[in-house]
Amino acid sequence: MKNIITIARMELQKLFYSPIAWLVLIIFSIQVGLEIVSIFYKQVQLIELGVHRSGLTDMLYAGRKGFFIRIQGWLFIYLPLITMGLISKEYSSGSIKLLYSSPISNTQIVLGKYLAGVVFAACMAGLLLIAGSFGLIAIENVDFAQILTAVLGLFLVMITYVAIGLFISALTSYQIVAAIGSIFTLFVLQKTGSLWQDIELVRNITFWLSIGGRANTFVYGLICSEDFLYFLLVSALFLSFTVLRLKGIREKSHRMLSMGRYLMAFLIIALIGYASTIPFLMKYYDATATKSNTLTKNSQEVISKLEGKVTITVYANVFDANFFSVSPKSQVRDAKRTWARYTRFFPNIDLKYKYYYAIPVEEANQKRFNRLYSGMNMKQALEKASNIYDIDPKLFKPADFYKNEIDLKAELNRCVRTIETADGKATILHWYNDMMRVPSESQKTAAFKSLVDVLPMVGFVEGHLERSINDEGERGFLAVAKLKTFRYALRNNGIDFQTVDLKRAVKSNIDILVIAEPKVKYNQQEMKNLNDFINRGGNLVIAADRNRQKVMNSIVERFGVTFEQGQVVEYNKGNSMDLITSEFTNEGMKLSYPFLESIVAKGKTVAMPGTVALSYKKKEGFTYIPVLQSDSIKNLPNPADIDKIKEDYLDKNDELSDKEKRMLALLRDKEKKEKESIKYIGSWNELKTTNFVDDVPLFNPEEGEIGGAVTTALALTRKVGDKQQRIMILGDADCISNGEITRNRAYVKADNFSFVQGLFFWLTNDQAPIDMRRLHKKDRALTIVKDEIGPYKFFYQYILPALLLACLLLIWLRRRGR
Repeated sequence: MKNIITIARMELQKLFYSPIAWLVLIIFSIQVGLEIVSIFYKQVQLIELGVHRSGLTDMLYAGRKGFFIRIQGWLFIYLPLITMGLISKEYSSGSIKLLYSSPISNTQIVLGKYLAGVVFAACMAGLLLIAGSFGLIAIENVDFAQILTAVLGLFLVMITYVAIGLFISALTSYQIVAAIGSIFTLFVLQKTGSLWQDIELVRNITFWLSIGGRANTFVYGLICSEDFLYFLLVSALFLSFTVLRLKGIREKSHRMLSMGRYLMAFLIIALIGYASTIPFLMKYYDATATKSNTLTKNSQEVISKLEGKVTITVYANVFDANFFSVSPKSQVRDAKRTWARYTRFFPNIDLKYKYYYAIPVEEANQKRFNRLYSGMNMKQALEKASNIYDIDPKLFKPADFYKNEIDLKAELNRCVRTIETADGKATILHWYNDMMRVPSESQKTAAFKSLVDVLPMVGFVEGHLERSINDEGERGFLAVAKLKTFRYALRNNGIDFQTVDLKRAVKSNIDILVIAEPKVKYNQQEMKNLNDFINRGGNLVIAADRNRQKVMNSIVERFGVTFEQGQVVEYNKGNSMDLITSEFTNEGMKLSYPFLESIVAKGKTVAMPGTVALSYKKKEGFTYIPVLQSDSIKNLPNPADIDKIKEDYLDKNDELSDKEKRMLALLRDKEKKEKESIKYIGSWNELKTTNFVDDVPLFNPEEGEIGGAVTTALALTRKVGDKQQRIMILGDADCISNGEITRNRAYVKADNFSFVQGLFFWLTNDQAPIDMRRLHKKDRALTIVKDEIGPYKFFYQYILPALLLACLLLIWLRRRGR
């Protein structure tokens, strides 16, 4: 050990007595200063422009354009300038012979020089830590543990680069060649992860060898044994190569013997590296304050119930738009990105990939297929697709090949995953037609839960022209219940469903009934079956609509609730007055966390077109909670103003599409704002006007019209046995329909699909959709303003490099003086 330290000390003297090391540190410090100040300056500007975000530590330091991500991409330029002369200069100067003649082993020479490089890397890491410490000054409640973890990750990258550069330096006597060779080697290792990923026997090896993005887990605040050991093992591999290189020169070994030694070293490291990737041997530590790299507690609870082997099979259609993410070249990346968090808690997961071809069923995917493969038969189309992805077409089987395993046509001939337990239970996990595409933790955990628990069962009543879960039109409930490609459908979030006919008794496995706008009254037997379900404590959704009050009142009268005649109207700029933007009451928003956190906290509402008003007289045993209300009356127009407001509240563009209406509204917005003289706020239960295309109603209390705020959603609870019965009565069935949960309107900030999520979370007694909330990120604000950045900019960009330059000059002057 003494010899190693002596060599390291001598090497450090050489490094820091020359200008190279100091110039590298100075240039690196300038870049560090420019990056950190630039990132914080832009964030200060955004905040002063009114853009506020939480999780500033993660965003500024670990985001896609964060400080550590940017710096990581430049490290491979700096370290080769330091390592290029560690051994090559010994060759060129002839001093290597002195080392060989001294009582020092090859291993001691290599480790001593490596230790010197590690110390230099620590100096660079110190500069990163100084930049990271700016977060302590500038970010309120900074997550400094994540910053420390990121610095550790980049330090591990740097010492690995040192080991690689040391080996390249041992291959040549030319320092410039060593520097260029090191940069090239590091570049190759950056890209290794994408090499031969279509070859099953090789893909895991090349992916493991790749150094590209390896430190990202540390940057994100996660210390993973696999990645930690990777840097140590790769460093050990190149250090052993360096020792073998010196040994070969010193002993003038036969080339085949030397190659055998290199191969043996590689196999030993590869074997240890393989062991480090075995899931049940991995260890993790999430350093972030919110544990953002770890499964939530609810997910952990679900995973803890799994037993035996779980097999996840991907069926990938080469003609599907999502194919690339699970193609042979993407298998390893897909496995890590999608399932790494789950294998930490349940390692016994086996991943399989099966490839097939079939014409997509969905209209959009069919158009894509016809566009790309126009005029081709299936064989020609398969050959073209295989050529696009560089895959052997023999890998793909026709969809019918897997018919005994899965009905791929029923899955729209898309890419899908099946999850199967050892006892034969299986479920399907989908890709979704949104920007994110892949399933989030919520959907994945819901899929696992369906295998280990009995899911809440929702029964949608049919038989009297109710809204149907098979109707994909705007008024239907297909998206709410079972649309496979819609992320927020019940089936994708841990809730099961079936249709129910009240001609027969409601099955005991039904937890929730949904009755949506029946057009025909239930007969005596059907009402008995419904009341039996209610009496046993089943939860219920009753959704009405205009012109259905007579039918619906017979259902809700036992609760003391009445659907009032007429419909609610409200002033909503740019929209006709039959659109109600219902807002939560103080009591209503507390029923379910999505109500409060996803809708109220974001200043959004629930759009209810054509809703009817609810009134109630309390009955013993029930607790009544108004959940949604229309606007209170604050400012209503006089009859003389009616002509002035028609432009804002009449629907003159009924023949236009929603998109065209929004565009027209945006074009007129400036002109409207200039002409706006009176802003009307108010709602009431309108009894006369029914044509909102040509008429604008006025409030007439003398005719029995009830002024707002008008209740549009009402929750009832009561104790039945040992459970709380929960009932939600809605004045509008459209608010949970296909059309409204996905619609956008000019001037209206509505979030109906979050309302659906919150509604069923409450009805399932907080079971589903599974609660994926984490601790709130506290680092939401900067403690500095734009005018205060100047001194910090001066320090990082000028003072710090100047101090390093002063050290360089001081050493140079002392050496010159001697």
